[in-house]
Amino acid sequence: MILKLYTPKIIFCLSPLLLPILTGCLLSASDHALYIGLINIDHSPAARVAQIRIRVFNDDLENALKNTFSGFEAVGPELVCESSEQWIQNYFEQHLAIKINGKKQALQLVQCLIQNDIAQLSFESKCAPVWKEVNVQTDIFQELFPTQSNVIQLSDGEEKRFARLNLRNQTKHWSF
Repeated sequence: MILKLYTPKIIFCLSPLLLPILTGCLLSASDHALYIGLINIDHSPAARVAQIRIRVFNDDLENALKNTFSGFEAVGPELVCESSEQWIQNYFEQHLAIKINGKKQALQLVQCLIQNDIAQLSFESKCAPVWKEVNVQTDIFQELFPTQSNVIQLSDGEEKRFARLNLRNQTKHWSF
């Protein structure tokens, strides 16, 4: 009976002390618990250029560059766009393959912006004006994070297609 009376008081007294410890333990396990990249591939009817926009966490981008390229020097996630454009271009050439009508597309990085903790990358690719089939293969950041998922949104004019690619399923094929 005495234990029941004092238990709430003990928990109440200790909870302000335990909260910072528990919070620190939970947050220090990783910088963020979600490993996801968003890839938008946009094409206007009869256009000869596709726009590829990629949104990823900037700290993950910097870690992937450090892991992939021995010559890469980290400058901090908030500055990764300012000094790493060629490294970013090379990384995505290795980890993102887009084929349109059976032809592999060359991606050209045209912009890299940091907004809060997100790196927004814009690529362009010359392509066929009419798409009959599109094949996307990616393993972006999966060398670091096996749980990484990459969500693809493909827009060809008014037609939209979606896919979620991960370590077990790295390729998606669409026919039009």
